[in-house]
Amino acid sequence: MKKHIILLFISVLILGSGLFFTMTGQDVKKHQVTIKKINNEWRVVDSEDNSKSVVRSKRGEQIIWTAEGSDVYFQFMDEKLVGNYTRTLKDGQKLVLNVGNGAKSGSNPYAVFCIKDKEFARGQSPPAIIIE
Repeated sequence: MKKHIILLFISVLILGSGLFFTMTGQDVKKHQVTIKKINNEWRVVDSEDNSKSVVRSKRGEQIIWTAEGSDVYFQFMDEKLVGNYTRTLKDGQKLVLNVGNGAKSGSNPYAVFCIKDKEFARGQSPPAIIIE
């Protein structure tokens, strides 16, 4: 009888820990964004749809930027958005940032400077992350 109770207890612990890890970030939503030149203009666009450039996110979700064709320099207006005011990204690489818990609701514009042509990329001019 004691063995059955111990096995039941261990089973509950294992099941409970699996649920805990699932609820605490294992399935974080990811937003894929690409910085690339489209029709001779640097753009910040959704990685699957060049017609979309605004990211709609919730706190704790991830935004993954990929640079195509240039090293880029980011400037965020609010440090609480992604944990820093500036970031850099090398051509062909990915930058993964979590939206901070202190990010303000609404539109959070940011700037992306493309080193190759010394130009700012356009999103919705400027690009923005909307925190819902």
